Order: sequence, then structure tokens, then C-alpha cells
Amino acid sequence: MGLALSTLAPILPKMEAALSETDTDKMLVKMVIGITGAAVIIGAPIAGIMGDRMNRARIVTWAVIIFAVIGAAGYLIDNLWIMVGTRFLMGMAAAAVLTLGFAMAGDLEDEPARRRYTGWAVSIAGAVALVALILGGVIGDINWRLTFLLFLTPLPISLFAYQLFRNDRETSKRQVEKPVVVQTAPFRLPIPLMLLALAGGIIQYIPLTYVPFYMRDLGIASSTMIGLAMIVQAGTVTIASGLFGALRARVSARSAFGMSFGLMGLGAAGVVLSDEMITVAASLCIIGVGAGWLTPNLVVSSAEAADLSTRARYVGLVKGTHMSGMFVGIIVVEPILRLAGVSGVLIAMATAACAASLLFFGLTRVSGRKAASPI
Repeated sequence: MGLALSTLAPILPKMEAALSETDTDKMLVKMVIGITGAAVIIGAPIAGIMGDRMNRARIVTWAVIIFAVIGAAGYLIDNLWIMVGTRFLMGMAAAAVLTLGFAMAGDLEDEPARRRYTGWAVSIAGAVALVALILGGVIGDINWRLTFLLFLTPLPISLFAYQLFRNDRETSKRQVEKPVVVQTAPFRLPIPLMLLALAGGIIQYIPLTYVPFYMRDLGIASSTMIGLAMIVQAGTVTIASGLFGALRARVSARSAFGMSFGLMGLGAAGVVLSDEMITVAASLCIIGVGAGWLTPNLVVSSAEAADLSTRARYVGLVKGTHMSGMFVGIIVVEPILRLAGVSGVLIAMATAACAASLLFFGLTRVSGRKAASPI
């Protein structure tokens, strides 16, 4: 998913200049990234249902192949509507890989290990995003269309996933024929966690879509320079998520959510106050720490709320709703963009994030550290 989200961010201004003629076209350029979130709304729950019934490695194998082929197809496409449509299909494939990867981490019985491995999974995604931003910016300065060919790079992973499928037939047979945990209660949607994930996704992914345009307004037109600034955020996401297990050993889920939203709000405010690349990068660093704690906290909270028979579905629903924040966020903030510009969008993000932070710290103070639910 790090590759799906970050690769095209540095070239969005160049895509807009090359393909946009109307305000609708300009929104569609942003949807090239944002539609990925909408795809996850559908793809993640479907992957979760399939993953609770079928061999997960086999699903991942085909999902990686579909992701690579359809993602690279953007190199040949001129029509923005078709480009957004293919990105939707690519996003569904990415959702399957993401959901089932987190579900397999959630299957670990050891609680500290489960949190640690979930954090590491997010950290690896951040590292991939870091490389994607660098390559996307550099290649974009040569020819922005060439950037789409980077989506072919995960194909070798499909071979690794296929090998897991071959070695995991007995495990899959147990999952389908003899579940370890029998579901005795009707399946219920994790509505509170889904609403939290949606709010977190809107706040978390606004910078990815809108900061490149803010930097353009500052006079920074190079895709390489935009990519370098955003690398800071990806790098801090990688580091922070890798440390998530240690953080959760010391604070409650609610406190961790409060810290995440507070840092993202502080970073967004910093971007608005910036007038040069170095301060934008520093502010994105702060946002990255908050985002790096938010994602694994959502995944662990959803995994711990479910049993083995429903875990993949829970993770899929919560993570899918989280990723949908990219799509929903664009729809929500586009009116703000037209009224107040990119600065207005970032101010709105900062305000919402700080309000959420205060809410979670308030809940922590009222209920204490050992509350059973994070919300």
C-alpha cells in the first residue's frame, strides 16, 4: 500500500498541468490517489471474508499480480476517468494484500509480539513509500508517465507469496474445515472503530494529496524536490510505526490515539506557517510520527476486538474504512479548497486533529488507562 499511495504524489502537479482543462479534471487528478481509498472500502472487507475461508497466501499471490499489471497501465492512459477507474481496481488488489497481511500478524497469540509485528508491517510499508517518493520524484522530472512503471516492481513478491501458498496447504485446510475458534455470536460490524478509522484516514491522508500543491504555490515546482520533502514524512512513519510496540507497552490505546491526532494537528499547523521547503519538511516529520502510530493502533485495536473466525473481516472493515479517508477527504475538503485554498484545507485538518486529540485525552482521564475499548 505504501507503493500505491506515495509513488504518484510528487508528480500530481505535472499531471494536472498535462491533463487538466476544467475544475473537474483537477479534482480527478487528486482522485488518482484518493480513489485508492474508495477501492479499499470494497476490497478490504471482501478480502477479509475470503481470507477467513480460503488460503490467504494464494489470495495475496493473485492480488500482487493484479496490482502490478493494472498499476503500470497508467503509462498508456490519457483519459483521466479511465485512469481513475484503473486505479480503483489496483486499490482493491492492494487492499487484499494489506488486509490479509495484517490479519496474519493478528493471528499471533503473543500480545506483545502481535503489536510489535503489526508495527513492523506498517514500518515496512513506510520504507516502501520512502523509496517510492524518491524514485517517483526523480523519474517524474524525466517523464511523469514513466513513474507508473514502478508499479511493476512488486511482481517478484507474487512468487514468494505463491511459495507460501504451496507450503501452507495444511494450514489453509484447518482454517476452512476445522476452525480453531467457532463463532458463537452473530457477526457485528465494529461501527465505533470504523468511524474512528474514517476520521483518522481523512486527517492522515490530506497532506499526501494537498501538500504537493501547497509546495507548488510556494514556488517549488520540481517533482524531485516535492518528493524529497515528503520523504521526511514517510521516513518518520517508518520509524514511529516500528516503535509502536514499545509505545503501547507504556500507554493505553486511547492515549496513543490522542498523541497521534495531536501530532498530526501540530504538523499541519506547521505546514501552514511554513514559507520554505525546510520548514515544510520539518512539519511533515511531525505529521509522520502521528501517522506512524495511528495505523498500527487501529489495526491492533480491531484485531484484539475479534476472535480468529472474524479477525480478517474486522481488520478488513476497519482498515478499509481508514483508507477510504483518502477518497472521502477529497470530497469533504474540495469546497474548502475553492473558498480558502490549500492553506484553508490544512487549517481545517489541524483543527479537526487537535479536537480529536483533546477528545481522546479526555476519555483517558475519565475512564483510566485500562479501558477495554479505545473509544
